[in-house]
Amino acid sequence: MKKFHALRAIVIVAVLIVSGCSDPAESNLSLTTSGSSDSTGGSDDSGDVQEVDLDQPIDSDQTSNDSLPLDDLNSGGVDTTPESDVQTPPTDVESSETNIMVICTPGEDKGECGSPSEFYRCSNDGLAWNMIKCNDPPFCYEGQCKNLQCPPGETMCVNPKLLRTCEEVEPGTYDWVDTNTCEDGICKNGKCVGGCSFNMKLNKGENCLHWQADFTPEAGESCNSDSLLVVPSSKDNRLAVFDISVNPPVALEGSPFVTCKNPSRILMDSNTDVVASCRSDGKIQKHHSDGSLVWSTQLTGCSGARGVTLNGEGRLFGGCSSNGKVYELDPDDGTIMSETLVGGYIYGLTAEPTGLYVAQFSAIFGGANGATNKGVTKLSLGGANDLEKEWQTAAAIYGFALDGAGSLWLGGNNQVRALDTDTGLQIDSYTIPSYAHGIAVGLDGNVYAGMGGKHQVARITPGGGPVELLTLPAGSHHPRGVALDAESNVYTINMNSSNITRFDGVTNTATSFGEGSLANPYGYSGDMTGLTSSCLVNTTSSWKTPVHDTLTVDTMWGAVKWSSNEPPGTSIKVYYRIDNKPWTTIQNTQSIDQIGQKVQLKATMVTEVPEVVATLKWIGVTYTQ
Repeated sequence: MKKFHALRAIVIVAVLIVSGCSDPAESNLSLTTSGSSDSTGGSDDSGDVQEVDLDQPIDSDQTSNDSLPLDDLNSGGVDTTPESDVQTPPTDVESSETNIMVICTPGEDKGECGSPSEFYRCSNDGLAWNMIKCNDPPFCYEGQCKNLQCPPGETMCVNPKLLRTCEEVEPGTYDWVDTNTCEDGICKNGKCVGGCSFNMKLNKGENCLHWQADFTPEAGESCNSDSLLVVPSSKDNRLAVFDISVNPPVALEGSPFVTCKNPSRILMDSNTDVVASCRSDGKIQKHHSDGSLVWSTQLTGCSGARGVTLNGEGRLFGGCSSNGKVYELDPDDGTIMSETLVGGYIYGLTAEPTGLYVAQFSAIFGGANGATNKGVTKLSLGGANDLEKEWQTAAAIYGFALDGAGSLWLGGNNQVRALDTDTGLQIDSYTIPSYAHGIAVGLDGNVYAGMGGKHQVARITPGGGPVELLTLPAGSHHPRGVALDAESNVYTINMNSSNITRFDGVTNTATSFGEGSLANPYGYSGDMTGLTSSCLVNTTSSWKTPVHDTLTVDTMWGAVKWSSNEPPGTSIKVYYRIDNKPWTTIQNTQSIDQIGQKVQLKATMVTEVPEVVATLKWIGVTYTQ
């Protein structure tokens, strides 16, 4: 066996790095041995340098106890990777002593939250991401501690109509912000969704409109005045209906239309139907606002009807001048439900839920003629004393109107007076320049009196306020009647000039209109816009959708559906109208089956039990195009 000399080998690693070259293959890495004492490797006796192939195993017989193990070589930093396997070093740093991977820069923030109140920060040794608790500010967002009242970006439903979102209200500060009212749907699970998707069952090809109502009437919340005005064209037996949502107002299509003979005292109800009492034939007639006849009733034994009124709870009354009777009629079909003899020459009616007020010329008030034989009788409404006389008061009277606040205002002579509705006693009085004909009261409580002799209107502020005079423009004269709308615009019914004058409720600017539609309008007493019965004395609250325009004239309207809560003693009645035609009642899930471009829905809530009310939750309608 051939013997080998013991070698003290020192491996020398020479790494030649060529300037500007990044390819490991171009670095000419080599491993050599040398006979010098500074070298590693194997050498023969001559000391010539020999190349060592480290890819081959070293035989134990070829090494001595003085040889260095390969592990020692590696720990000395020798790269034993074959030249062809050399790669770019990884980003993470590997400890040469412990083989532990460094994953981050010590003290570095990661930019992420570990919980709503903690964020990530690199440990001091760079080996881990630690969660650090936020103290002040207390919440973590986007890896930073910030002032938060809520989780940023999250949403919540405050109610079925209102969506709330957590937003940045100032730099670094977050709070809840109301972001959407979900007008066309409902709020569900933190987002606005179409109400049709949840409440309406649609057939193939159907579309849907949906409104979230959530309407529960509050005390005094009863006004439902539409933007229409009805005026009697007394001389030619017609009625004219005007759209007063525009200025100047315009007559509706089909107006004026024929009614009973010599109409005078008239009203508009909450469905925009009109009711007229006629002086020359004793009839009461009801029409839709387009002129179509709903019903016509001849008051028994009556040749002259001079009075018609609603009491705010849906009860309809007519008065007859020729026999001194008051009639209650069914508002749906005109059937006479009762007759009550009051006496005298009935000249007008007005009513509220607890009382019916009758203007009379009668000897029961005193003298044979003039102011001394005029007065007012109150009949109780409701309860055991229904339609029984409560009080009578002698007073000069022409037009009269209720204010819904306990006062009955009277015209007549050069005075406007107020009677207490409980006692009939006079409680207020104002002198004006001329005879007071028609009387009307606005939602603001102001009282208006038409003065035909002065071509003016007196505006009175009750409680000692001033009396202001509004003068008609040239070409308009003898304002016999007065009406108001919900915006406090004033309308005078000018008998001699056969037109109407509108005074703007804010600026008092006067505009006349209606020429050609009227012939000697004698409408001085009545609820010509529905303001009194629908707003001032109404206990039937209403809710309406906006008018929806599909922009398609041949839209077919389908089923109307709604959800409501109706405790015992309460009820909800729903109406629809297509293309601003008259309101029509409809049952839940019933189909309209009409073609038209526009639709509007309305619901009225009635209660017979104090402090118990119905609630309309939502309402919708299907359609196809």
